[in-house]
Amino acid sequence: MQTQRRRGCRWLALLSAGLAACFATGGLDARSADLDVSGTFAGLIEITPAPSFDAERFLFGLSVRGDGWLTSLRATMFDGDFSYLGFSDYRQLGPVSLRSILAFDPSAGEFSYFSNLSRIRVEGIGFANYIYYPRLQDQAYDQITVDGASGAFRWRAAVRASLCDLAFDSANLRADWECLPCRLLFGTSLSFERDTGFESARVTMSYRELPYLTFGSLTTDFVMTIDWGLDEKTVSPELRTRSVRTAVCLTPLFEFELGAEPLSLDGVSAYGIRLEASLEDAIEFYAGTSFAEARNAELMGFADYFEVFGLRVRRPACCGADHLIEVAFYFSVDSPWAFDIGMLTAGVEIPLAARGRWVLEMDYPADADWAIRIGWEWDF
Repeated sequence: MQTQRRRGCRWLALLSAGLAACFATGGLDARSADLDVSGTFAGLIEITPAPSFDAERFLFGLSVRGDGWLTSLRATMFDGDFSYLGFSDYRQLGPVSLRSILAFDPSAGEFSYFSNLSRIRVEGIGFANYIYYPRLQDQAYDQITVDGASGAFRWRAAVRASLCDLAFDSANLRADWECLPCRLLFGTSLSFERDTGFESARVTMSYRELPYLTFGSLTTDFVMTIDWGLDEKTVSPELRTRSVRTAVCLTPLFEFELGAEPLSLDGVSAYGIRLEASLEDAIEFYAGTSFAEARNAELMGFADYFEVFGLRVRRPACCGADHLIEVAFYFSVDSPWAFDIGMLTAGVEIPLAARGRWVLEMDYPADADWAIRIGWEWDF
């Protein structure tokens, strides 16, 4: 008990010192600019039928903003452990912006990571350098990103190098081109890794306002996405239909079965389908089905369920925010419930004021205990 009290006192002293450093960092500019102090207090409590009452997560943030700078502190407690204490500082120095973060794990008494992001844009070309230096030095890296645009053509290139052995780690290239008169949008991206060389490629083509499917206030767009990776090749065609009040998006998902010979194709198989529909951004319906068990986690978010039907309802509330109600049914092959219903989830989000909200969530699986989570977030 004494050890825990001493440890708590040490981290309280550290937190106090951090707060002082947080304000002192921006204090040099306080004389020449008005200060804007803001903060966040958030939490999440989980209740189960054990019975148990767990304070799963608490978050506290405090920021001081001046003219061209922002200094912040963020502290997080997770599952009863003081797991994160971070200090961040943002500076705008003419065309150059700098953002640095220094983070610790108080529960283990360890340094977590340091990061710094530098940005500048010259003659329409953007340059960014991101340095990430964690406690495990073999995970440290530096990433340089360059992006630009010329008319309807946009591009972005990023190269990452590990700092531990100073070697190439990965690279990503992306380009997009839009033809407004012909209503076409093309996009492509390539990824490379140090260990595998080529990693993945994606090609996207969008055709707006399909003939014969666009009339009056009804508009239909066609989107084709082709993903080419080391282990899988997939095709995702989409039809997106919208009107003044409604929008519908239907996405069948296909996978290529490649042959033994280069560029040969043994077949194409469908592995899932997704549907999203909305009415005036107030009512949203979504559904999805996985035809392959290995794809359940990718399409459903859970590996044990192959199908989902969900409904979201948004209604205006106070202070320009919305009430949100969501209910979803997940289906499982081995469920003891009727109609193969394997889990019911529900959630409610209630704004309390311009800067506050309550969140209530429930998970009720057929083969496990239910859980209720009560969360809040308050900005001041």
